[in-house]
Parts: sequence; C-alpha cells; structure tokens
Amino acid sequence: MPEQVSEQNGRDLSRARGLMVRVPLRLRIIFWVVAIFAVVQVSLSLLIILYEHESLQVLNEQRLVDAAEDLAGEVPEDSEENLAAVAKNRIHLGWFSRVAVIDSDGAGQMMLTGPFSSRRFDELRAAVTTMAFGPADEQDSGQALGYYFASQPYGVARRLVLAVPVEEADAPLHSITRILLLLLPAGVAASGMSAWYVSGLVVRPIRRVQHFAEELTADNVGGSLEMEDHSPELESLREELGMAMRRISAGYEAQARFLANISHEIKTPIAVVRTEGEVLLAGKTSEQEWRGFAENTVEEMDRLGRMVESFLLLTRIRHGKSRVQAQRHAANDVLMESVEHCHTMARQYAVRLEPVLYEGEDDLEIEGNLDLLVTALSNLIRNAIRFSPRDRVVRILCQQRGRRVIFRVQDKGPGVPPEVLEHLFEPFAQGDNERNLGRGTGLGLQIAHGIAELHDGEVRIRNLKQGCEVSLRLRYAADEADQPQQDENAFI
Repeated sequence: MPEQVSEQNGRDLSRARGLMVRVPLRLRIIFWVVAIFAVVQVSLSLLIILYEHESLQVLNEQRLVDAAEDLAGEVPEDSEENLAAVAKNRIHLGWFSRVAVIDSDGAGQMMLTGPFSSRRFDELRAAVTTMAFGPADEQDSGQALGYYFASQPYGVARRLVLAVPVEEADAPLHSITRILLLLLPAGVAASGMSAWYVSGLVVRPIRRVQHFAEELTADNVGGSLEMEDHSPELESLREELGMAMRRISAGYEAQARFLANISHEIKTPIAVVRTEGEVLLAGKTSEQEWRGFAENTVEEMDRLGRMVESFLLLTRIRHGKSRVQAQRHAANDVLMESVEHCHTMARQYAVRLEPVLYEGEDDLEIEGNLDLLVTALSNLIRNAIRFSPRDRVVRILCQQRGRRVIFRVQDKGPGVPPEVLEHLFEPFAQGDNERNLGRGTGLGLQIAHGIAELHDGEVRIRNLKQGCEVSLRLRYAADEADQPQQDENAFI
C-alpha cells in the first residue's frame, strides 16, 4: 500500500511538472517572481508583527511598573482624590487610553479609580483578592485576565495596582497589522508589473531567435543573427548559434558533395555496360565478345553492389543505427579473420599479407561488435592492398599500447599526398591515380573511421619513409585494476 501511494504521488508530481513546462516562459517568470515576493513580504510582515508584539508587551509592562513605583512614593495613604489626580499626571500612563488604579490595604479595603464600568471594577477587585495580580507583599507585573498589570507594595501593609486592558494597550500593533495587510496586495501588484517588464526583457531575445529560426532555410543558413542587446550571455548565444549554422552549412555542402559523388559513381558502371552493349548491338558479335560483355557486366554490377552496400553501412553508422554489442573478442582472432577476408583481393593484386600477432603472456581482448570490427580492419587492409606495388608485402600488426589495442596496417606504396591526407576520412576521398584506375568506392576509410568512433576508438594515418601506415586504435577490454598505466601517446 505505501508503494502504491508513493507511485501515485510520483505520477501526480510528473503531471504537475509537465503542466508547468507547457506554461509560457513569461508567465512562469511572473508567477515565480510574484510568488517569491509574496512569500518574502508575508514572512517579513510576520516577523514585524511578532517583533512588535514582543516589544510592545515589554514596553507596556515597563511603563506600568515605572508609573506604579512613582505613585507608591507620592500618593498619601488616606486620600482617594489625590490618588486619582496624581495617577492622571503620570507621564508613563499617558500612553494608555484607560488605566485602573487600585489601592488596597491588609484588611481587604480597596479604592478603585478609572473610567471603567462596574462589571470591570468587579473583575479587577476579584483579581486583586485572588492574587491574580501578584502577591500583596511583592512587586510584580505581567498579564492576567486580559489586563497588563503592575503591582507595587508601599506604606504599611498597603498595595498599589495599575491595570490596563490588553486589547487597548495593543492598539498600535493592530494598526501596524492592518497597514501590512493593506500593503500586501499592493506589493504583489507592484511585483507583478515589475515581473511583466523584466520577463519581457528576458523573453525578447528568445523571440528574436525564434523569428530568425522561422525564416531559416537551406538557402540562407549562412546568415547571421543580429541582436540589439550585446550582453555577454546573448553574445555567447549568438556565437554558438553562428557556429551551429556554420556546421549545418558545412553539413549541407558535404551532403551535396556526397550525393554528387554517389551519382558519379553509380553512373560509371551503368555507362560502361551501356557503351559495351551499344557496341555489341552495332554489328555482328562473336560468342567470345558476348562472353566478355557478360563478364564485364557481372564485374561492374558487383562493383555497384559493393558500393551500395558500403553506402548503406556508412549511412547506418552515421545515424547511429549500428548497435555495438558489449562482447569481448581476442584481438588476434579479429586480425586473422580480417586477413582471411582480404586474401582473395591480395592474390588478385599480387600482394602478400603478413600478419604479426600479439605475443604477450595474457590474451589481448577488445570489446565490441565482431562483424563491425572485422569490417573496419578489412577496409584498412584492402586500402593498403590497392596502393601496394605488385609482389610487395602488407604487414598487419597487433600491439598493445597503454590502454589501447592498436592494429597497424603498413604498405610499401607511394604514400598519401599531404593535400589528400587531411581529407581521407571524407566520403569518396581518393587520390587522382586511384580514381583513374576505377578501383574502390572511396568509402572504406570513412566506414572504418565511423566504426572506430562507435567503439570509442580512432583511426590514424601517417606516411612512412616508404609507404603509409594506417592504425586502428580500440579500447583494451580489461578490468580497471588490470589495465596498464602506460601512456599510449608515447607510441606513434
């Protein structure tokens, strides 16, 4: 049952938060400003009232005590008229509208003076008799029966008591309370108007950005946002928005180049097949020519199919649709399986593959999706095969450096021109010679780079004295306590 109540409370809180999120920002700012101001004003009013109440109580009692001491020293014991006259002249009693002066002796005789009704006098007489206003032989003060009182013994067994109704003595406190209550709605209204103005200043840049975003299209994505306010926060927002627009613009341009390259690559095998078909249809064709045409057609279609498959894989990687399963695999197994996939191509190019396995005492493992890892490394090996001269060796090494497992693919080709090196991870990035040869789709390195990023890794390329080295760096799958504390950047 408590779990059901807790779950219901959680749902109610979620609904309340969802409702608050749907309220316009300006209204939320006004609501919170007014609510905070109201809480602060009410809290301050209560503090003022409590402070005034305590201060007024102490002050009233002290005034009565001072007046009682003065009267006890000046009033003759046998003069009722002098008692009233002297009491009226006490400056301490001038703060009160009505004061009862009670003079009693040890025999129970009392003289009461003051503008009170007989019923009130009976209450006061009973309070003195029952010692509600303190003992007869001791000085005392405080509150009793709705009165502030001060009791002062004097003379021979005589006692002087001054009493003031609490509601009348606390009249200034009631006035202060009424004033504070009247100020509360006025303060709330003032805070609401202030919040409306301030929230307008806050929301204005957001609306400016909103209008700018509404007019933003692919044609004007390179524009800039102009702000009236140049505060640091808004300048930072404008700069971040500008950088985001530049990234979007660069993405549009890259996508346009990507689509243009796809169109070009798709048109090439179609044009080859069409041209050969037109040649065959133009005249008499032997069976050998038809067989050659069929073989070329199969080869071009295979090339087109590989390009489409590479394009689909790259698209899945770029959009995060390729899931990386958290499974451990031996690094040497990944290397050998990748080499096996590339043996046929190596024989076609007359290139020999030389795998160099990891020879440590413990098994070297990496974590990720086996198919994707093999695809990434195979793409790097195929890329090296394409650039290697005939009868040369492509070395594939497996090493451990710090917290990384590094696969190094080294060829003996011409290397990568510096102007091409920085663009190799872009789709269809190829050198002029490779493009002229018509081999590959230009997507291999891009796919390998995307797979490495999915596995928290990276691909690095560097030219050697002879040839080029492409390295695939992946996370070492080991417990944190077993991971070597070696700096991987110390090894190139």
